[in-house]
Amino acid sequence: MVILEAGATFLSIVVSASLKADPANFQQHSELTADVIKLLHGHAWFILPALGTLGIAKMMKAWIGPPWVWETIHRLLDSFQKHIFEKQSHEPQYFHRVTLFKYKGFVFIWRKWPSSGWLVPVERSGHITQRSTSKFKVPDNGSVEGIAGQVWVRNSVLTISLPDISSDSTAEEIASYAQRGFVSIEWVQSRLREKKTLPRSICGVPVEVNGKPWGVIVVDSRREKLPEKEIEKAHRLIAKVLGRLLEKRI
Repeated sequence: MVILEAGATFLSIVVSASLKADPANFQQHSELTADVIKLLHGHAWFILPALGTLGIAKMMKAWIGPPWVWETIHRLLDSFQKHIFEKQSHEPQYFHRVTLFKYKGFVFIWRKWPSSGWLVPVERSGHITQRSTSKFKVPDNGSVEGIAGQVWVRNSVLTISLPDISSDSTAEEIASYAQRGFVSIEWVQSRLREKKTLPRSICGVPVEVNGKPWGVIVVDSRREKLPEKEIEKAHRLIAKVLGRLLEKRI
């Protein structure tokens, strides 16, 4: 891979330099050289981006982290989920989920403001319901949303129970759910329109890396109450390991 990236860099330099050369100047000395320069002139629009993708891939690899790290983090979240909901092992995994949210200083989200300060999902337990679209704003002014946002600003564990609602619920019931869940009524309504089953209980746990806030783990369940002691115990077991893995993500 290192040799490939070095070769791509060298070729990018050659192609870029050829764009400044005039094929006619080489016609007298070497028709082959002139033809090569003409070829590069005609296809530079494709060659340079193709070579550049290797550099982009390297940057993305550094940002995302080694695949084995995320695979291990996923297994940790699975273990977390199984430990907490051992008594509900007969129920589908997606009834009880564990999601890891990461703080990001800047995120472009269409029609969302501010663009700075968000908690975004980066990994989730199980093998389905992986496409989480739940992002929670956590700007510096403290106007955070969701239990994830509350855990972020408090830097402590927080557990809440929520009413059972559906698309047939009254406006008052939806408003109560939104208030207790630290989200807007519009947020709840949009989930109901998408026919999503909203959780009955949620617990948020802060995540630190190198002694600094990194993100939040959110446990959500369709059951009315969460086993708080089991969550605290499971978190103590994986906290250090998870922190070390997240250090290696870079």
